[in-house]
Amino acid sequence: MPSSSLLRSRLLTALGFVLFVLAGVAIIMYLIYLASGPRTTEPGSRYFAVDFEQYWQAAGRLLHGLSPYDPQLLSGPVASDVILYRYPPLLAFLLIPLSGLDYIAAGWIWVILSATALAGGLILALRAGGSNLSARHLVWLGAAVVWFLPTLDALWKGNLEGIQVLLIALTLAGGANSRAGAIIVQAWLKVSPVMLVPALLVRDPKRGLAWLLGGSIVLCLPIFILAPDSFRQLPAMIINSAGGGSALSYNLAPSSWLVLMTGSDALGTMARMATLLVAAVLVGLSAWSARRPAGWAAAILMGSVAGLLMPGTIWEHYLLILLPFGAYAWPRLGAKQKWLLFAGGTLISVGVLPGLAFAGATIFVLVVLAALWPSGETEPSVAPLVELAPTS
Repeated sequence: MPSSSLLRSRLLTALGFVLFVLAGVAIIMYLIYLASGPRTTEPGSRYFAVDFEQYWQAAGRLLHGLSPYDPQLLSGPVASDVILYRYPPLLAFLLIPLSGLDYIAAGWIWVILSATALAGGLILALRAGGSNLSARHLVWLGAAVVWFLPTLDALWKGNLEGIQVLLIALTLAGGANSRAGAIIVQAWLKVSPVMLVPALLVRDPKRGLAWLLGGSIVLCLPIFILAPDSFRQLPAMIINSAGGGSALSYNLAPSSWLVLMTGSDALGTMARMATLLVAAVLVGLSAWSARRPAGWAAAILMGSVAGLLMPGTIWEHYLLILLPFGAYAWPRLGAKQKWLLFAGGTLISVGVLPGLAFAGATIFVLVVLAALWPSGETEPSVAPLVELAPTS
């Protein structure tokens, strides 16, 4: 490598490292500031791991054989900005070991686990996509992640997206068993990833069905024995959560910001119907792509985006699950596509209007989808990086 090129590479690596350290330290200090403040939901107050607290409380209820769901969520539609436990029982069950700890201590453990899962998932996705994991790639990946606003949003709220990133990476990098197991776990941790199940059943019908049935029994039977009401109340929780959408300035869903901008509920309803239609089309395209030899990654991307669009609410931290697809597609992108990807991520992070963040997410998804679209009929000859058991 010429000396000038070597110097430029080292300078770029150093710049990425500086950006990574600056934003990383800022995030850590902000989390410490929140954790040291009062536990209150008053506007402008400090509140550490606000979403995790609901998981932690639900785990405590489940430990004593009670339903993890608040009665408010079972009696009728509840606005999506009301902070309640809105997940299947599996998440609460897995967090039972943390339910006996002090909330702040448990919250720090969860944030560290989430950050570790996020980092591991993104490195796995980058490697699965064909990157050589050079020092420059890794430091710029780190810089991109810590400057991406959904990262901070997910960590300070203590939400689930870090774990989701790891599971998505397993669906991209794993063999047949690993990706099937990762999809089933996702679907039982959070409702929206059920949109990935059609692609799984199309890609490998017998194995997918076996994982769907067997995996569901293994994951859910202990919870059913401990607190059977949690599954009986699950449908009501899903219906009441879906029926309580919110027109709020920080809800990125088109139906929300159209109502805020125009004051027209009719336009909001039309946007909601259009969004549902797009989500349904994406699920169909996901299943179609899963049939193509080289279409698995595109299928998972479209199913994941459909899962974002199906609810009436898109919070900022939801968009963190786009990152593993960007990492996976990065080696396939040309210079212009990489700049477009950067522009999309920037709009997500700095958009002062929800519409700009939604536009940024759309650009991001379209660039990645174009790179992953199954244009040929030959599957890349890349061995899976992860596999639960030998594939017959």
